[in-house]
Amino acid sequence: MKQIIESCQSNMIFISHRNTDRKFADLLADFCVHIGISPTNIFCSSLPGNDVQRKIDVEVKTNLQNSCVNIILLSKDYYESTYCLNEEGIIWYLDVCASKPFLLFALPEINENNLMGFVDKNNIIRRLDGESDWMHAYDFLKKYYSLNLPSAKLNDVVKKTIKMSKELFDARVIPQEEIKLPCQLDFNNLTDDELIVLFYVLKKKKIQVSYDELNYWLLTSEIYEIDAMNAFNLLEKSNWGKQQNGNFEFEISFFRQLVSQHLDNQSNERIKEHYKLSSELLKLLWGQLKLTDVDKLFIAYIRNERVANFDPRWMKEQQIKDIIDWETKNNIDDVLSSNYGKALQFFIDHKFVYPSSYTSYGNPREYTLHASIKSYLFGNLFAYDDDIEQTKKRYPGIELPF
Repeated sequence: MKQIIESCQSNMIFISHRNTDRKFADLLADFCVHIGISPTNIFCSSLPGNDVQRKIDVEVKTNLQNSCVNIILLSKDYYESTYCLNEEGIIWYLDVCASKPFLLFALPEINENNLMGFVDKNNIIRRLDGESDWMHAYDFLKKYYSLNLPSAKLNDVVKKTIKMSKELFDARVIPQEEIKLPCQLDFNNLTDDELIVLFYVLKKKKIQVSYDELNYWLLTSEIYEIDAMNAFNLLEKSNWGKQQNGNFEFEISFFRQLVSQHLDNQSNERIKEHYKLSSELLKLLWGQLKLTDVDKLFIAYIRNERVANFDPRWMKEQQIKDIIDWETKNNIDDVLSSNYGKALQFFIDHKFVYPSSYTSYGNPREYTLHASIKSYLFGNLFAYDDDIEQTKKRYPGIELPF
C-alpha cells in the first residue's frame, strides 16, 4: 500500500463524469468532503467545453496524471461523449499500469450488461442509493486518506447522501425510449425462478415485493425448488427493476405491462411442476405402506381434534397433555403420547408442516399444517378412516374395574 501511495504525485481525487450529470458528481464530491477529504483535493472533469472536444484538456490531463484515486460516474450521456470515453480509457490504463485504482459508480440506466469501452462487467458497479456501496467507498478511500469518522457520523453522512441521491433521481427526466421492454413479454424465455416471481406479482398486483414475503408465500403455497434471490438478480439485470434492503421494486412501465398480460398454458404447466402438495404425498406414502402405527395415530389425533398447530419437542408438554386426553377419550394406550417427538419429526421431514413462528434465537416456536394436507385431513374426502380404526384397536387402553 505504501508503494501505491508514493506513486501518487498528490492527494487528488479525480471524478470523471459528463457535464449533464454534474449534480450527481457533486454528490460524490460532497460525500468525500463530509468524510474528511479537503475540497481542494477533489477535481471534477466537467470543465466548460469538455463535452464537445475529443482531445483531453490540459488541466484535465494534469489532474489525471497527479491523481491518487479516480472515480468514474457512468450514464447514458457519459457513453454518448467521446471525450468521456477517452477519460475512461485513461483511467483504466492508470489502474492497470500505474496502480491508480478507481471506483465505478453508475446511474440506473447502466448495468453489467450494457457497459462499454475498457470498463467491462468484470468491474463492480456501485449505486448512489446503495448504503453498502457508500460504505465500500469510505473503506476504499480510507486506504489513501487519513479518515477516522465515528460510525454514527458515517452512518449519518451515508443516510443524508442516499436521501439526496433519491431526490436527484426523482427530479431527473429519463427519455421514455430508454426503457427497453418487449411489446409482448415472452414468459417462455424466463427461468422458472423468474416465472414464479412474476406469477406472484400477477396474483398480488404489487409493484414492490420483499424477499421475506415472497419466500413465505412459496413456503405456505407448497411451491418448491425456486430460488427467489436468483430471480431478483436476473430481473434486475434485465432492467425490469432494482433491489434494495431486501426488497425488489419493479420499473413502473414493466409493471404496467406485466399486469395487463396473462400467463399462457405452457407457463402455467411449468408453475404447476413446482407445486408439491403435502396431501398428495401423504396419499402416496399411505398407499406405499410407509406410515407407521404412530404416524397413523398422530393423523387420527389431528383429524379427530382438528389440530393444525404443533409445539416442537422442546415445548411439547402441553401438546402431549392434549394427546393423553385424546388417548384416554378413545381408550388408547400411551403409544402416541410417548412418541410425539418422533411423529412430529415425520411431519417435518416430509414437509407436511412448516415453521409458522420463531423464537428470538431463530428456532421454530410452532409448526402449522400446510393448507392442502389440512384441507384433506379435516375434509370428507379422507379415505383412511377404516385403517385408522384398525390401528386404534391394536393399542387398547387399560380396562378399569369400574
